[in-house]
Formats: sequence, C-alpha cells, structure tokens
Amino acid sequence: MFHILGNVTSFGLISIHFTQQISRPAAFYPDLQTGIVLFPTVALLTLTGYSMKYRFFPKHWKTLRSIHVGLTTAFYVTIWVHILHGLGWINA
Repeated sequence: MFHILGNVTSFGLISIHFTQQISRPAAFYPDLQTGIVLFPTVALLTLTGYSMKYRFFPKHWKTLRSIHVGLTTAFYVTIWVHILHGLGWINA
C-alpha cells in the first residue's frame, strides 16, 4: 500500500512541477530536454503499476511487469540526468 501511495504522491508532485515549468513566460521558458521524457515515463510507470496491482489485464501480467521494470530503469537513468542538467553539471 505504501508503494502505491508513494507513487501517486510522486506523480502529483511531478505533475505540479511540470505544469509550473510549462507555464513560464516565453522569455524564461525552460529547456525541456529531460523533463519532456520524464513526465510520460512516470505516467506510464504509474499506469502499469496500477494495472498490475489491481489486475486490470490479468492475461498480460508478465508483459506489464517487463514494461514496468523497463520504465523504472528508464526513469532512474533519466532522473539522474535531469538532476545533473538542472544543477548545470552536464549539458544534455
């Protein structure tokens, strides 16, 4: 239960952060390189997690698990690049 609550909370906070970045004035518009990849990744990660937890597609559970694990790996790699880019340590 904690896993799902944490992911829903994270998705909500990420959605707020993404909306704030997108709604900036044109003069201060951010560079959306990694953020534009992270948002759909975390949305799909949450969706596949819910689908597995509540067995929306029981015949495709193994496929969903493979997709979920792949999305988790992509999320963690991209979040590190996103953080390093935000700190100015790399130019992605």
